[in-house]
Amino acid sequence: MRKRILSFMVILTMISAMIPTFSVNVAAASFTGSGNEGDPYLIENSTDLKALSQYINGGSGSGEYFKLTTDINLGGSTWTPIGTDNSHSFKGTFDGGGRTISGLSVNSAKYAGLFGQNNGTIKNLNVKGSVAASNAGCTGGIVGYNFGVVSGCSSDCTIGNSDDQSLYVGGIAGENQGKIQNCYNTGSVSSNSGYVGGIVGLNIYGGGVVEKCYNKGTVSSGSSHLGGIVGFNNSGSVSNCYYLNTCGAEGDGTSKTEEEFKSGEVAWLLQNGQDEQVWGQKLGEEADTYPVLTGEENNKVLKVTFATQENESYDVKYTNFNGTVTLPSDNPTKDNYEFAK
Repeated sequence: MRKRILSFMVILTMISAMIPTFSVNVAAASFTGSGNEGDPYLIENSTDLKALSQYINGGSGSGEYFKLTTDINLGGSTWTPIGTDNSHSFKGTFDGGGRTISGLSVNSAKYAGLFGQNNGTIKNLNVKGSVAASNAGCTGGIVGYNFGVVSGCSSDCTIGNSDDQSLYVGGIAGENQGKIQNCYNTGSVSSNSGYVGGIVGLNIYGGGVVEKCYNKGTVSSGSSHLGGIVGFNNSGSVSNCYYLNTCGAEGDGTSKTEEEFKSGEVAWLLQNGQDEQVWGQKLGEEADTYPVLTGEENNKVLKVTFATQENESYDVKYTNFNGTVTLPSDNPTKDNYEFAK
């Protein structure tokens, strides 16, 4: 019996010697965590964020989970996007945790943005800075080229410039063949040519979905392919999206005035139909001028409809929990009736 055990151990040793050794250099980046959904790698400072970029762009990464734990200021130093191309794209999940990465500066990249090419999931992230990668293929605040999911993100970046020859330029993504949902852009978006949109430059068939998004940033281009939400929608899907009527472009989505944004109407429209609270807006004193991404129950927007016998939707107003609304200024009149409450 003992001989059999020894011989079996020898065989195991021989087999293990024949198996090539693979190593993943995540530990070298000093990430805290295990990289899975329950215990993601933590991005705790700018060093970690740069290490993530080097890790993905070096050909590593196949579905790990990463989470931002604090606001990070990149200080305006030149940023190399996370995921340079199809062979080195981001394939994992990056949860921004509602945090903000500011000081972003991208001025040279094939796919330009905080992320270059995304085949994974980017969520709950805010980005501020500038992305002006002249002659880039795709330029966006969050990601240049999106094949995956971008959800619950905002961009307050200056995207492009008057000399920019980038082909596809958008506030959130330059080109989209994945899904962009519950996102908004407040920064200016421009290009001397190409396809320019407040959210996406080019939204393409075969999976391109843009839904529940808004844009208030200015949109300008030397070409005719520009839009408040999407510069050019090539048989993709655009639904429940809104843009400020003074942004400089129209197209897919619905135009709304600044007063309609401020009233809470757009926040209610964006949230409508979603079981989980995503959108809200503080109304009344110290009000938010535009919708915000928040799960705060007190900032949920409620729709109040005033009705008469002749008109079931005589007037509509919006408020928060425990808020107040005033009667319509042009109260309807009818013999022996008073519009009281």
